[in-house]
Amino acid sequence: MGAGESAEYVNEVRVLGRVSAAARERTLPSGDTLVTVRVVVPRPAASPVHRRAAAMSRATSRVTVDTFECVAWGRRAQITLLSLRPDEHVMVQGALRRRFWRTGAGVSSMVEIDVVRVRRVPVRRGVGRQNSGRQISVAGQRSSSPSGQ
Repeated sequence: MGAGESAEYVNEVRVLGRVSAAARERTLPSGDTLVTVRVVVPRPAASPVHRRAAAMSRATSRVTVDTFECVAWGRRAQITLLSLRPDEHVMVQGALRRRFWRTGAGVSSMVEIDVVRVRRVPVRRGVGRQNSGRQISVAGQRSSSPSGQ
């Protein structure tokens, strides 16, 4: 960036994946209610990022999926998350957040997706639980990666 230019910072994330288990609703000590769900996304086998990481570590990763904890604070997103069933495919949109809390052992933290929008995504037949990087067909889209990039 040159002198006088300013950056526009962006914290947006979009994840297309499979719900791993039923959503959970919790009430925090503050009285706030949140709903969480885990979304599983297959890793593309030929991703340049994964090839670089494997080359740097001189080992081949056996991890074939990424799992994201998704948290909804807004009631509309909470209702949608609570209505999801395991193995349903969803598109989650939101922002990455690092949340801190106190435990008996000290302070803990976790990076989560703060859900702004969530919707069910119909998946055509033949798409398995893990597609190991193969292309998936979702509502008329063809994508080799979860974000369509």
